Amino acid sequence: MPFIKGFITRNGEPTEENRAFLSLAKVQWLNRLARSLPKNILHRKPWPPCPYVCKEASEYLEKLYAVHLSRVYRRNLTPERKRQFELKVLAEKIFKGRYFCLKNDIQIKIIVK
Repeated sequence: MPFIKGFITRNGEPTEENRAFLSLAKVQWLNRLARSLPKNILHRKPWPPCPYVCKEASEYLEKLYAVHLSRVYRRNLTPERKRQFELKVLAEKIFKGRYFCLKNDIQIKIIVK
């Protein structure tokens, strides 16, 4: 019976009645999160949903994980690929405000002579 009351009051403040349910919800959410974390920074959304009691932790973990994925992505970037991204950013600045669209990923290599 206390577990049912815990479910009913799961979105409220932690009390003796819902403490066991909230603990179980946290553990279940962390297990689900561990299984469904995005593999790279480009496919980061959607972030897995969380229970009300884990909202703050979820926001913090999402930011922390994004920083981690960004770092891994940057460290694995080859010098050639990095140069291509720099040229893409430069081209976007030059053509800003004009109808000119570069793809999200660089498919046509920019050759500088």
